[in-house]
Amino acid sequence: MCASTLPFDRARLAPFEGGGARASSALARSIGGCRLTFDAPEGTTRLKARDQRAPARILTPRDRATGLAGATLVNEAGGLAGGDRLDNTIEVGPDARAVVTTQAAEKVYRSTGPASVIATELSVSDDGWLEWLPQETILFDRAHLRRLTTARVAPEGRLLAGELLVLGRTAHGERVSGAHLLERWRVHRADRLVWADGLRLDPPNASLDAPAGFAGQLATATLIYAAPDAPDHLHTAREVLTAHAHARTTAGVSVVGGLLLIRALAADGAALRRTVADVWSDLRHTLAGLPARVPAAWHT
Repeated sequence: MCASTLPFDRARLAPFEGGGARASSALARSIGGCRLTFDAPEGTTRLKARDQRAPARILTPRDRATGLAGATLVNEAGGLAGGDRLDNTIEVGPDARAVVTTQAAEKVYRSTGPASVIATELSVSDDGWLEWLPQETILFDRAHLRRLTTARVAPEGRLLAGELLVLGRTAHGERVSGAHLLERWRVHRADRLVWADGLRLDPPNASLDAPAGFAGQLATATLIYAAPDAPDHLHTAREVLTAHAHARTTAGVSVVGGLLLIRALAADGAALRRTVADVWSDLRHTLAGLPARVPAAWHT
């Protein structure tokens, strides 16, 4: 498994840099990431090209039952601290079908310095299918994270993508009060920006308890389906959410900018994972005829 230097694009990180949060190269502990390109030259999806930069690593399992190409991204550092950055790019060509996840939850540790940055770019060509379902990011108290997810989907491409965030080590009863978070989504279809979204948390994180904020919940997820038929599945998505309703989770779905958008809030990380796994499994089966299950890495 070869590793090579990635041509990281600092312009993509411009919205994250500036002021007291500037992550200078002198302070960065580790800057790594992965670039994956899938194609299907003869109708069978393959991983055409891959690059990785430590501490990131790519594992490439294949789902032989579906022919779906897969990749599991690993952060061998075990987490992110102040100034660390992961920059991942995933490209799916025409007729290719791929699912990409992460090996474990991403931990973001306490930092008194610059922000940790996670930047992900997803690209899907016409008649391509991509599932991006990383495991949850756990934000420790007094951590500082900036996360950007950018998707570019061709008119006939299809993308099912999600991000999970857990505020504090909920299994240990930790509640965050001094965390800094800036999260941004940008989704383009047919070279047009169709959805832009942002979430910002600053100490003392009062919005976590506000009724119009997190209402005391400590975990959240955003799932999107970007495809020509996305609005047609609104009713189906509502039925899926109803079927997998849990007492410790609240979820809703809407159509925004032609995208199917699902939001979920949960009392803790375990409740969020359970809901997302159930909903994702049903959605991939309904939308693409794939087996109703999440990637195997979610069970290890």
